[in-house]
Order: sequence, then C-alpha cells, then structure tokens
Amino acid sequence: MADSGKRRSRSGARRDLLRHVATMLSGRVHAGDRIVVGLSGGVDSVVLLDLLARLRRERRFGLAAVHVNHQLNPDAARWAAFCRQYCRKAGVPLEVVAVRVPAVAGVEGAARKARYEALLARRCEFVALAHHLDDQAETVLIQLLRGAGPRGLAAMPVLKSARSGPSREGRELPADANDPAASPRVRAPTVFRPLLEVGRAEILAYARQRGLRWVEDQTNDDPRFRRNFVRHDVLPVIARQVPAYRTTLARSARLLAESAQLLDELADLDGAGALENGALSVRR
Repeated sequence: MADSGKRRSRSGARRDLLRHVATMLSGRVHAGDRIVVGLSGGVDSVVLLDLLARLRRERRFGLAAVHVNHQLNPDAARWAAFCRQYCRKAGVPLEVVAVRVPAVAGVEGAARKARYEALLARRCEFVALAHHLDDQAETVLIQLLRGAGPRGLAAMPVLKSARSGPSREGRELPADANDPAASPRVRAPTVFRPLLEVGRAEILAYARQRGLRWVEDQTNDDPRFRRNFVRHDVLPVIARQVPAYRTTLARSARLLAESAQLLDELADLDGAGALENGALSVRR
C-alpha cells in the first residue's frame, strides 16, 4: 500500500515531499518568519511538522506547534500527551489549548470553528495546516451538496489571509470554505497549506518511510459526519469511474477561485462609481 501510494512523475521517480514543501515555502515564507503548525497528532499533521522541522534551519524560520483539545473525545488527553512527547523529541515548542465546543446539532462545524479561533489567536506570520488533496476533493463535494456558489466551491486555498484581505502573493483570495472563523483581526496570521496538492497516500508513504508515529481518531470512521460519509461511501464509487477525481475536483476549485476573484474585482469597479461616503447612491 505504501509503495502504491507514492506518486510518480512521468519519468517514474517518486515525488520528494521535502522538496515539494521547500518549493511551497519559496517566495512565501521568509527568514525570521514564525510558523505555527496545527498539530492534531494524526498522520497528516505529524508529517507536516516533520517536513517543516527538517527545513527550518536551512530556511531560517521559527517553528512551533499548537494542539487544540476539544475535550469531546475520551482519548483527548492521550492525544495531547502524544503531541507533547512528539514535539519534545522533535525539539519543537508546543502549546496545548483546551477549548469548549457548544453542545449544538452541528458539533463538527462548531469544533472546527473553535479550533480555527484558537489557532488564529497565535502570534505568528503563518498558521500551517495539513489539509491535502483528498481533503480538497471532499470539501468541493460537501460544498456542492450545501448548494454553495463559486466562493464556497473554491474550497481551500494554499494561502489565505485570515482577514480575507490581500495575501502575500498580492491578490485577494476567496473565502475559505473550511475556515468558519475568518473575521477581521489585527495582524492576523496567514493560513498556509503546503500539502494541499499532495494526496493522502503520499503522506502515508512518507510517514512509513520516515518511521513516524501518530494517533488514530476513530471518529474519522463515524458515518454520522458528512465528511466521513463522502470519504468512505461516495468517493470510492466515484474512483471506480474517475480515478483522477482528486486532481479534477481540485482543478475545478482553482477555476472557481479565479471566478470568485474576478467577480469581486468587477464588483469593486461597479461600486467605485456608485458609492458615496460608504453608502450606495440610489441615483447612480
């Protein structure tokens, strides 16, 4: 399984995830910047932290991790202990933040909102999240089932200012369909997803090759949550007919992000001639 999960280029060479992440950092993260990794203890975030820890000296950025304890799962304390042990061994400072999730019907969304609020409260230039290509495909389908428009179907960008303002790449980014906590803040960190173009199988293959350890969250198999339903019941059926669905759905998300950006720019042009002192001119 590990071998079959390693993506190969046209020449047959396996993708070097360390080089891929180094490329993602180039022109975005600068010497002296501080990156805080959202560390759940699962394989995705463990791999992301391992990759960034290997690059921090060469790229001269600061690195820390935050584990958000939602206090919902009986294993929550064990996961926090694992993250402490892992970060101690890796030489990465860790902060464990306990949050309270409201007892509402949409507990999955409420937990995600609480997690983002905790992460975006950190003092750093970047909050690095381990979302990957499979997550992106799932998000596009979930947003489609919600009846989302171009902004929601754009799913998750690689780089996004939490203020929904210009990114470090100098352009407006669409709202993050997986970031319900984005709100106006002062000097808020930028959300960065270096593994968004990497498949889950590649991440597992890297973890096994490096001999990494991680924890498993059994709720990821609970079909009551919509994302798990899409992941375990819907996508395997699609894969039988469209094996490349991950990359095609991600391409659609990029095209919709461009459409959302162009619509915003058009609205700015239209509004420029119709706004007076922050109000809409009825005459115009």
